[in-house]
Amino acid sequence: MDTTNAIREALSKIKSTPFDQATVMPAAYYTSDDFMRLESEYVFRREWVCLGRADELASPGDYYTTELIGEQLLVTLGADGEIRVLSNVCRHRGNMIAAGKGNRSRFTCNYHAWTYDFKGALIGAPLMSEAKNFDLRSCVLPSFRTEIWQGFLFVNLSGDAAPLAPRIRNLIPYIEL
Repeated sequence: MDTTNAIREALSKIKSTPFDQATVMPAAYYTSDDFMRLESEYVFRREWVCLGRADELASPGDYYTTELIGEQLLVTLGADGEIRVLSNVCRHRGNMIAAGKGNRSRFTCNYHAWTYDFKGALIGAPLMSEAKNFDLRSCVLPSFRTEIWQGFLFVNLSGDAAPLAPRIRNLIPYIEL
């Protein structure tokens, strides 16, 4: 039996074990590359993943960057009060647009100074005005579906996960102070 199936069987047993007989997960759960690929595809790409607290972004222009299974993310708070999770990769040459965290009025790629707003729209592309078929409006940073639940910010990379809040509402008593 391969490692992935062995881990899945062990997890099934753990799930059906009464709480007072609980055990730890198999070590391979934490170390198997095959299981990580499976989790990446079926959990991290398709389901909701918590990126932190929404209140980490308190003022318009606040942002932070993070990475989720190889996807470079830019988390921003726009002037409209909306938190967005955008691709942190410039549409021109694939350079990172921002690093770390802070507050900005816009995001400018250091490579060729392409500039984006908080919604991911391209608002400036030096030297591209001479390109006859180039349209700023058609070049936007991809955005990812977000949901804020009980102050926690979640992202769904695939964009097609079922709404989060109804699925986890039974957790509210465990997180309330």
